Amino acid sequence: MTKQMALAVLVDGNGAHPASWLHPDVTPGQRMDIRHMAKLAQQAEAEKYDLFFIADTPATRTEDLDVWSRYPMFTDGLEPWDLTQLEPYQPEFLAGFSAEGYQVDLDEGFVEARAIMDRQIRRDVKFDIGGDRQRVHRVDTQVSDVTFKHILLPVWMAAYRYRGESYRFVVNGTTGRVQGERPWSAWKIGFAVLLGLIVAGAVGYVVAMNQGM
Repeated sequence: MTKQMALAVLVDGNGAHPASWLHPDVTPGQRMDIRHMAKLAQQAEAEKYDLFFIADTPATRTEDLDVWSRYPMFTDGLEPWDLTQLEPYQPEFLAGFSAEGYQVDLDEGFVEARAIMDRQIRRDVKFDIGGDRQRVHRVDTQVSDVTFKHILLPVWMAAYRYRGESYRFVVNGTTGRVQGERPWSAWKIGFAVLLGLIVAGAVGYVVAMNQGM
C-alpha cells in the first residue's frame, strides 16, 4: 500500500520573521489585502498543496499570555502613556525580561495613528469653539515629514485561576493601570439589579404621590 503525504502551507502576515516586512518584495499592508491572500492561495494550488491556512488573529480565548497580551480591547485600555521620559535604547533595559516584537506594519500603524490624531484634533476644535453644542462639518489637516520610532513600553502580563477558570490581565508598568478579565458573581449581579429596581420603584412612588397631592 502506497502512503501519501498531504502538504499544507500556513501564511502568517508578511512572513514568520519579525523583520519580514522589510523585504523589498513586500508591499506594506498586503497582509490585510484579501486579493493578496487569494493570489497566494492560487500559487499554493498551482504547486499542488493540499491545504492552505491563513494565520488567525488573537481574537479567540487562549491560554497563551503572549498572544492574549495583544488584545487591543485590553492593551488600548492601558493608555495614556507618558512618552516625555523616553530614553535612548540600551540592551540593559531588557536584561532578564522578554520583549515582544511589533505586530503591526508601518502602513497599518499609520492608519491607526492618523485616526487617533483626527479624533483628538476634532475634540480640540470643538473645545476651541466652546458652548454646549458645536457643528463641525469638515476638518482639514495636512501631515508632512512623517517619521516613525520603535519604543519599548512596560507591560506586565499575568493570569490566575479561580474555580477552574483562567483570568488574564495586563498592567501598565508606569502608571499601574490594570485591564483584563475578572470573575463575576451571578447572584450578586442579580441582587444588585433587584435592589436597583426596588429603589427606582420607591422613587417613582414618592414622585407620583407628590404629584397627586
